[in-house]
Amino acid sequence: EKWTVRSDKEDRTLTYWVAADAFEFFIPLLETLNRKDEQAVFFLEIPDAGGVFPMLGVEQKLDGAEVSRLEVAKVTHGDQKTSLFEIPAGYNRFERN
Repeated sequence: EKWTVRSDKEDRTLTYWVAADAFEFFIPLLETLNRKDEQAVFFLEIPDAGGVFPMLGVEQKLDGAEVSRLEVAKVTHGDQKTSLFEIPAGYNRFERN
């Protein structure tokens, strides 16, 4: 499904191609990461966006010039190794303001 968000004030149009599945984690993840790029900020403003994941996001200026593109290249379904969720030795916490 294609979703488009436009901001004349920011001179931007964001187009997302989203997939609906068990993606309830995505909005809380974006909020936790506190990303400030338009791809994340605009997505968080979409009402009722829970449960979807943007497989492709394209940011453009209103004149059509592409600014950024985030694209899922591969999806593999299956159980994840527990080691993926272990905090690495020597990890230093980083926080954004």
